[in-house]
Amino acid sequence: SIGPNHRISGYYIDREAVDNNYIYAGLFNGADYRAIDPQRTLPHTGWSATYTGVLSDNFFLEGMYAEREFQFIGGGGDDPTIPGGTPVIDYLAFPFPSFNAPWWCGSCKPESRANENYFAKASWFLSGAGTHDLVFGIDSYHDLLLSENWQSSSGYNLATWTPQDYSVQGDPKLQMPSYGGYVLWTPVLEESNGNDLTTNSLFVNDTWRINDKFTVNLGLRYDANDGTDQGGAKVTDDSALSPRLSASYDVKGDGKLVIVGGYSRYVVGMAQNVADSGSSAGGSVWNAYVYGGPDVLAGTDEYPTNQDAIAAIFDWYLNVYGGPTNTDLLYYAYVPGLSPKINTGTGLSSPYGDEYTIGASYRLGTRGVIRADYVHREYGDFYATGYVPDRQVTDEVTGLITVDLGLIQNLNQGLERKYDGIQTRFDYRIGSRWTVGANYTYSKTKGNVNGETTGSGPGTSSIIAYEEYKEPEWNSPMGLLATDQTHKFNGYVSWDAISTNHNNLNISLLQTYVSGTPYSAVQTIYTTPYVGDPASLGYAGTSLGAQNYYFSDRGAFRTDSVSRTDIAINYSFFLNLFGGQLEMFLQPEVINIFNENAVTNPDSTVNATRRGMEAFNPFSETPVEGVNWEKGENWGEALVENDYQQSRTIRFSVGLRF
Repeated sequence: SIGPNHRISGYYIDREAVDNNYIYAGLFNGADYRAIDPQRTLPHTGWSATYTGVLSDNFFLEGMYAEREFQFIGGGGDDPTIPGGTPVIDYLAFPFPSFNAPWWCGSCKPESRANENYFAKASWFLSGAGTHDLVFGIDSYHDLLLSENWQSSSGYNLATWTPQDYSVQGDPKLQMPSYGGYVLWTPVLEESNGNDLTTNSLFVNDTWRINDKFTVNLGLRYDANDGTDQGGAKVTDDSALSPRLSASYDVKGDGKLVIVGGYSRYVVGMAQNVADSGSSAGGSVWNAYVYGGPDVLAGTDEYPTNQDAIAAIFDWYLNVYGGPTNTDLLYYAYVPGLSPKINTGTGLSSPYGDEYTIGASYRLGTRGVIRADYVHREYGDFYATGYVPDRQVTDEVTGLITVDLGLIQNLNQGLERKYDGIQTRFDYRIGSRWTVGANYTYSKTKGNVNGETTGSGPGTSSIIAYEEYKEPEWNSPMGLLATDQTHKFNGYVSWDAISTNHNNLNISLLQTYVSGTPYSAVQTIYTTPYVGDPASLGYAGTSLGAQNYYFSDRGAFRTDSVSRTDIAINYSFFLNLFGGQLEMFLQPEVINIFNENAVTNPDSTVNATRRGMEAFNPFSETPVEGVNWEKGENWGEALVENDYQQSRTIRFSVGLRF
């Protein structure tokens, strides 16, 4: 505290999580423990400084600077030799076990995810036709990523689709007959220098209290994107305006019954995965060559170990076949930065969401409140990747392939995502020690584009990619989207068992219930036989005829609903020191007391192109379950532990606050 009107506060964190025995692909059927990386570390550092100042009775300032960095160190192999640093993945088994060596490269450049933020805001209270609470300021946010996506420490991987020998626990034997798998060439050809996705913003907001009953909130935000990818190329240079307007009406002027309504536009920043999709820096090549050499079976007199077998496979691949430059057995090729590219002609704008709300709150004396709101949201400027005939590009890095050039752009026509929900809340304090409350939402999310995934965030739609080979009715139909949850309920009770100057003891109970989320019977089918050879239509691609087909309505199936009961106990002891107060606390928690085990990620495998299913023309025929397609044998079931909701978990925290 610098005098009575100025204050500076700081924050610092330095945390290092350690993953012991990290593995990318699953261990099962006695898969090789050499695929485990003994340890990877995840350091996380950050700090911030904030200034708040009272310059006069009606003018206040706030400023902040913050930065943080998160890294992945290790988490892969460190042997650069081909026999010792080349992982093998078994595509015939599930969940695709790996052996011989860890995936990724633990000795390569660590991945860094960081951000930096400058922020300044002024608050000005003034009178004139009522009273105004005027807030305005600037905000500059830098999203930073440095990533080199080595798939292995040797630059090669092997993939098999023939049965492997798991007869010895923890020591599988590689079985690679001729034409029984792939040699995968997976190096990073261009070093990453890191990207910088910056959003510079100006904002102003006026809370205008016209009289005792009527208040209007007017706001406007301007966001300007300026970003470069990991190769240093400019990927975004656009701006957007986000208006906000809301009003509240206090029916009697006593705060008991208040009616509210409003409109707001929200604009997102440029997504990392989209911004870097056109850059080769840090990305790994993924070229799959069918193995055409002699049969190589580990565990035999000729090849006693996997190391011997892998050495023999690569002796054929490099010295007989000729290595990566020979494309005779090249089954699939991907070179980062080749395609897709960001459409420099139109540039990229930030996706947005428009929100409309109307609701009311009712005060329950001085102890509680109940509130309900209707919310409608519509989204636009989705990312989409377009592929059209006679637009091709040749790989200049390796000179191996020519592919169709996809252009990433913004798209509204043909894409839709809408949300409608009724959100309610109740809070009430009983006496001086008990508090109860609940919130409940009934909602629907519908459309034909999710727009994002849990693993990668925002992504691009393929609705305008190879349009000749699909129809929207079965390839991207309207329906319930992945984020749809009909019911969401949280109810809590909190009891302050002890509340004195030096001792606090609080016990709280939380009950949660959420509906399951939708999933569909969807699988890729091959439409090339019914449309024609890609080359005759002006395409270079050979696998573009593989298109998603929805055999069910979109969102026709749902995961299990999730119910969970949690309890937390918080005890604090306070000491008066140096004119301030030191709090020592401990808090044990039990998450999911009754160990509910709902399946939240069920198997949704559909068989449409194998196991004797009859082919069908998707442009003129309607497929029949059991004839043209069938659900997988584990449909709707959990396959691995993470497919269930969080099991009973005990956590314990202890610390100091000062």
